[in-house]
Amino acid sequence: MSDESTQENYAGVWDTGLGFGEKSALIVIDLLQGYTTEGSALYAPGVIDCVAQMPDILALARSKGVPIIHTRVLYTPPDYPEGGIWIKKAPVLKDLVLGNPYAEFCEGMEPAEGELVIVKQYASAFFGTSLVATLNGLDVDTLIITGCTTSGCIRATAVDCVQHGFRPMCVRECIGDRAEGPHEANLFDINAKYGDVIGKDVVLKTSPTDDNRSYHVSSKKIADRLGFVASHTIKEAVSDIKNAFEIGLLPNSLEDEKYFNIKRMQSVNLK
Repeated sequence: MSDESTQENYAGVWDTGLGFGEKSALIVIDLLQGYTTEGSALYAPGVIDCVAQMPDILALARSKGVPIIHTRVLYTPPDYPEGGIWIKKAPVLKDLVLGNPYAEFCEGMEPAEGELVIVKQYASAFFGTSLVATLNGLDVDTLIITGCTTSGCIRATAVDCVQHGFRPMCVRECIGDRAEGPHEANLFDINAKYGDVIGKDVVLKTSPTDDNRSYHVSSKKIADRLGFVASHTIKEAVSDIKNAFEIGLLPNSLEDEKYFNIKRMQSVNLK
């Protein structure tokens, strides 16, 4: 079937646009050096073009205060237990471990201070992560999708996005793959059935609010005012909490009120 007849075949059936909702977030999926380094098994020339287009949309999002979420893939050698059956299907991903430059963000794509980084082990940025809770917490209804690869993590994320009740907006110039055929075919499918494929001249939507809460996290103020500098990383803290659970230092953690802010406040009549 020719390109023209394919368009005609889908016309009026699979060509409805979703459009933007009330509030957007931008997600940058897996822009890691393994995809842009020649000699890497993950090397995808289309991702180089994608990275070159990203600074404009990142700058726009930051200037508008649009939440930005980054994802990266990380596994634990030598057995890669987090990867399950997926790592057996795609053993090329075994390069994505801490200490391997291929697993690091591309130059210029590093998250800015306060921008959330989600570590994932599967194609979709939603699967096995906190992304749904994060978007709901931010009152976001539209997810602007960028990154790589079109036929893998972009498509999987777009499908899960609409299935979780969000509007997927895939930015054509800011998405890349290792081959043009799969790239174009998957953009076509996404635009037809799951979300909208849009241009880089996207209008980022924000909503006025009197809610002054910020979900950006920074240790700069406490260091400047009190001279306190954290001696442990977030990763170490999470590891300590995990160990505490395993050795029983947090008994009844799902029932005891002391682990719940609201329950504790109610028990002492704090209003």
